[in-house]
Formats: sequence, C-alpha cells, structure tokens
Amino acid sequence: MKKKGGRGGKIAGLFSRMAAAMDEVFGGNLGVQVPLDENDLRTEHGRVVQKFNAMFRNLQAHALDREETIHRLRDTVAAKKQDLGTLFAVSRILSSVHKIEPLLQNIIEIASPVIQAEGGVIWLVDQSSFLKCRDVHGCRDEACPSYAAEDRRCWGTAGTRCFQGGHGASSDESSLESKVAGCLSCPVLSNVRLNLRVAAGLVDGAHKPETLALGDSLCREVTAHRPPVLVLHIFPDDEGGQSCYRQATWLSEERPLEKPTLIPGNSCFPEPVPVPMTRIGLALVTKNQILGIMCLGLDRVHYFTQDEVTLLAHVASLSAVAIENAELFTLAERRRHQVEVLLHEAHHRIKNNLQAMAGLAALQLAENNDPEVRRLLADNLTRLRSIALVHQLLTQEDVRSVSLKAIAGRVVRMVAEVTAQDAGVLTVNVSGGDVEIPSRLATSVALVLNELTVNSIKHGFEERGAGEISVEIQSGKGRIHVIFGDNGKGLPPFFELARDHGLGLQIVGNLIRDDLNGTFSLKPNDGKGTVAEITFVPITRSWPGRPAVSLPQPAEHHTASAPS
Repeated sequence: MKKKGGRGGKIAGLFSRMAAAMDEVFGGNLGVQVPLDENDLRTEHGRVVQKFNAMFRNLQAHALDREETIHRLRDTVAAKKQDLGTLFAVSRILSSVHKIEPLLQNIIEIASPVIQAEGGVIWLVDQSSFLKCRDVHGCRDEACPSYAAEDRRCWGTAGTRCFQGGHGASSDESSLESKVAGCLSCPVLSNVRLNLRVAAGLVDGAHKPETLALGDSLCREVTAHRPPVLVLHIFPDDEGGQSCYRQATWLSEERPLEKPTLIPGNSCFPEPVPVPMTRIGLALVTKNQILGIMCLGLDRVHYFTQDEVTLLAHVASLSAVAIENAELFTLAERRRHQVEVLLHEAHHRIKNNLQAMAGLAALQLAENNDPEVRRLLADNLTRLRSIALVHQLLTQEDVRSVSLKAIAGRVVRMVAEVTAQDAGVLTVNVSGGDVEIPSRLATSVALVLNELTVNSIKHGFEERGAGEISVEIQSGKGRIHVIFGDNGKGLPPFFELARDHGLGLQIVGNLIRDDLNGTFSLKPNDGKGTVAEITFVPITRSWPGRPAVSLPQPAEHHTASAPS
C-alpha cells in the first residue's frame, strides 16, 4: 500500500503541475512547460505530459507566427498610409505652382525625401530642337495625321505612318506608351535635346551634363522602361574606375535579405565615384508626351523594393502632369501678353484716330456760327472725346478691365468743359466704390454718361449760372448701380420716358438695353433736379436674338424743361 500510495502521490503531483501549466496557458503565457524529471519520463503518465509539453510548444510557435504576421500587416498598412500621404502632398503642392522654375525646384525637394536622396537633377525637352518628321524622312504622305499638324511632336499623334529604320509602318496606337520603343529608335525623336533646368543637393563634384539627347542610352532605356524607373548601383574599383549595375529585380517583403538581380548598366553621370552609391533615373512622361528626365542621387547603395519603385513611378507621373500644366500655363501667359500688347497698340491707334476726328470737329465748331450746326458739332465732339477717353484709359491700365470711377470722372468733366464754356461754375462730384468693368462695356458706359451730362447741362442749367452734377457708383450682389443726378430744373410736367425722349435719351436707352443688358430710370431728384439710375450686370453679354429689356415708364413728374 505504501508503494501504491507513493506512486499515486507522484501521479497527483504530476497532474498538479499540469493543472498549474494550464492555468498559465489560459493566462496568456504560451511559453510555459510542465517540469519533468528522469523518473517521470519512465512512466506512462510522464510520456503523456511530454506530449502535453510538445502541444504547448506548437501553440507557442503558431502564436509567434500570428504575432509576426500581425506586426508585418501593421507595418504594411502604415507604409501604404505614408505612401498615400506622400502622393497627396505631392499632388497638392505641385498643383498649386504654375511657374516652371519654382515647380522644378519643388519637385526635387519633394522627391528626394521619398527615398532619402541627397538631391537630384531635371532635364527638360528643348522645344526648339523638334524637327518635322516629313522633313527628316523626306515624306510626302499628306494623308498622315502628322503631315499637316502644327505640333511637331509626331510621337504623340495616333495613326501616323512612322519611318523607323527607313521602313514605313502604320502606327495606330492611341498612346505614346504603346509605341515609345519604336519612336525612340526614330531620328525625329532620338535627336531631340534635353537641357539641364535644375540641380539641387547632389554630392559635391558630381558632373551634371548640360545637354542630353533622347537617343542617349540612359534616356532611351529609362523612357522605354515600364515602370519608367531605372535604379543604378555604382561601385568604384581600386584602379580609379567604376562598375555600374542596373537593378533588374526588386526586394520582396517576404524575403527582405535576398539580394536582387543586378545586370550591367549605364550611370546618370559618367565620372568616377569615391564610394558606392545609387542613382535613380525617372522618365517624366504623360499619356502622349515625353517631357524630360529626372535623376535622384544617393550617397550609399540602397536596394529598392517593389513598393518603393511604385511610389517613385507615381511621383514621377504626378510631376510630369504638373510640368505639362506649367508649360501650358507659361504658353497661355505668353500668348496673353502678346494679345495685350496688340490690344494696347490697337487702343492707342484708335485713341489717336478719334482725337484727330475730334480735332477736326473742334475746328469746324470754331468756324461755324450757325447755332444748330454748332449744337450738332458739339454733341458729336463730346461723343468722340468720350470714346477716346476710354481707349486712353485702356492703354494705361489692364486691357481687360477699366475703372468705372475713372471713366465717370473724366467723361463728365470733359463734357462740362466742352459744353458749358460760357456757363458759370459747374461742380462735378464722383463718389462710391472703385469698380472695375470689362473693357467691352467701357465705351457704352462712357457714351451713356456723356449723353446724360450733355442733357443736364443743356436743359437743367440753361437758365442758371452754376450747378452741380453728381455720379454715385454702388455695387452688390453681382450688379453695378450708377446714380447720375443734377440740381437743375428737373423734368417737365407729365413727362414719360418711353414717349418724350429725344435723341440723347434714345441713345442712352439703346446702349443700356442692347450693350449693358441693364435697366434705366429717370425721375425727379426730390424737387432739386433730376436723377437717372442705371443698373447692369458687368459679366452679362447681350446675345443676338435675346429678348430686349424695355425701358421703364416712370410716373408723372413736374418740371420746367424738356430733355433732348
């Protein structure tokens, strides 16, 4: 019984240790093992516990694999999130810069930190080096889409009949990517030059060629490569030379320690390097155009993963689109400047011609004593000078817009000087905001103010030695309001604008209705003269066939004089 009792006690102790181990497992400690001695291993129960420990070890191995997988997935998600953030920042920054030189500097500053590069260089295609493919090949195929095209970049045109190696071949591909290899072997594209535009942060002493050609081995290789990313590793040797290898395969996340495949290649810069280093060539290519080459330099050897290459390809693609947009912006600015110069010259010549015509009218006015003829000449003289004033303002300011306050002040004062020469003192007050109006509306507004001023002087102040004309400019809710008033006699009794208007008011109504697409009213100025109110939208065009805006019919007003 004692022997049995001793054996039972050992078994009880063994199971007690197993129970304690199970408690540790349930508590999360998968590395626990049930302690065994040599005597335990000789028993059946000991062998069971030994299997129990093996099961614990398997659980521990699976748990470690699971934890490693979770950590790897977390790292992958964090890296992808960082990559997306980088691309978002690149897109946001590059889309906000329209000038080419600052944009190129920004591209280098953004792309370099992506791979911890020391700096980079960008060469852009020289537009002046383009040749017409028909001139290079002596082609007379007028049916070819690029034959009569103004754009010399035939490689971006679909359906061309290309002459690669002297043999004509139809090219129906719709994108540059599908035919770039053939185009790069054509002398039309291979002889295109690339000029150095920006270089920043590279290792001191690095040689940066001022000019490249798309036919050069490096340019041709990186442009034709898919993705357009070329990773080159340069190793110096003991004899002062160097060996250059292109990375043909990318590191894998599953096998990070496995060395990639390297094949002989060409470096961005041909000079010897003091230490092993890596350089990356990126083609700046959009769907239909080759814009240039970017090279990033590292002062060490770094083997790239697939994710890093994909990120660089996206950065290069965004950069190429930004460069293309900047070039289009620069072209548009250049053309806008040319148009503005031509418009300035046109306004200057129109102003001179109008002033010459006004001078002739002034000579006729001085030599004629017939009151009716003098009145007609004076009316036409003010109209000519009003239009000339607008063109003078447009030669001094932006040709696209002009200050309404400046027009009002100059036109009203000019008419007062010409028309009221024999009258007493005439005060002109212009108030309100300085509103800009499109140049196409400026002449119509000047003529309206001219006619209103002439009307006030002739009929409002004909029996007075002095008077006051006021022009108030207001703007709001996309509309412009011009309030023209005088302190003259006012309107005659029972006056109706639609019925009693003369030539001057008829001109005013037609201009406001047809050119300004606005409204016009004429009414007493609280018993102290007359007030005209004009409202129009400065961006609205008056299209042919559009319903005309009829003049309002004011209520009856009592005054002493009839307007002309």
